[in-house]
Amino acid sequence: ELIVEGQAVSDNLLFFEPYKNLDLAVPQIKTSVRPGAGGYEITVKTDKLARGVYLSLYGIDGQFADNFFDLLPDKPVSVRFTPAQPASLKAISERLAVTSLAQAF
Repeated sequence: ELIVEGQAVSDNLLFFEPYKNLDLAVPQIKTSVRPGAGGYEITVKTDKLARGVYLSLYGIDGQFADNFFDLLPDKPVSVRFTPAQPASLKAISERLAVTSLAQAF
């Protein structure tokens, strides 16, 4: 972690094996969605390492501020989603899908 004036501004995880050799447990990933500036804030948390977390929304076009990130227990991540067209909180919550590397294979 790189901390500047008490704030974490960057972080990086180091793995001592190639990703294909990692024996990843399937994490339990939970999300919550709330309205935010110009869109929605999606908070993602996990019970164990979730490598390569990917967010998607079925049938709703827009842009995530971040995607394909690692998620650690006790370190929730908030990602801003800006829809291309107006979308309700209910639609965003119901159509949100989260996948990690362990769930993809």
